[in-house]
Amino acid sequence: MKSITGKILWALLATLFILPPAYLLVLSFSASWYFPMLFPDALSGKWWIQGFGSRYAVIEGMGLSLGIAAGVSLLSTGTAFLSSRWIALSRHRNAFLLLAYFPFVLSPVVLAAATYFFFVSLGWNGTVGGVAFAHFLIAYPYAVILFSGYWNKRLLTMDALASTLGAGPFQRYRRVLLPLSRGVLALALFQTFIISWFEYGLSSYIGMGRVPVLTVEVYRYISEANPYVAAVASLLLVSPPLFMLWVNKRFLIRLI
Repeated sequence: MKSITGKILWALLATLFILPPAYLLVLSFSASWYFPMLFPDALSGKWWIQGFGSRYAVIEGMGLSLGIAAGVSLLSTGTAFLSSRWIALSRHRNAFLLLAYFPFVLSPVVLAAATYFFFVSLGWNGTVGGVAFAHFLIAYPYAVILFSGYWNKRLLTMDALASTLGAGPFQRYRRVLLPLSRGVLALALFQTFIISWFEYGLSSYIGMGRVPVLTVEVYRYISEANPYVAAVASLLLVSPPLFMLWVNKRFLIRLI
């Protein structure tokens, strides 16, 4: 009985996870599909061709999103790894960690509204750099929280031992800390990349519609009543996280 229940549960979960991307895939190749039709009347690749064309520029939005997310993940992971060690050794550790949680108390749109004045004052609103920095405002504290429990007594002891043997700060990071931290660094890179990749509220508010990242473009296609190109963009939107999940299962687990 338990075996049958387990199989039914797995079948329901598989259906739940497979149906949405399957529907988007069929929709993206549909010539037309209107209610109450159960299936599209014909299949065509025209929406993929148009999506990659100059009119919709889906591929440009994906490239821009990849560039922003990659830059944000590298910068936030690197700075958080360095600063989290200092936080771990500080007597005000709990206060700094409390501040790191603050951006997640507010929704991204509220956070964007609260900081919008400063972006306007600096001339960063409606720019790629401004959107990237807005993503950094939530990716960096997340990485700090992720690293907060990493600096344990064993790791700090090894760092201190290398210092007593004459290793300078650069040598300690290069020879001791970074090799021991490959797994957690890769995890932080993946997580912060996904945070930036899927961010919509900050991108739309700070970008003011002038920075066509892929998340903003998906909503634009939906608002234009073009579900077919929106399906194309949505499939491209979920492809990097799925690839990273595969890499995580295949390689990252061996590093941790």
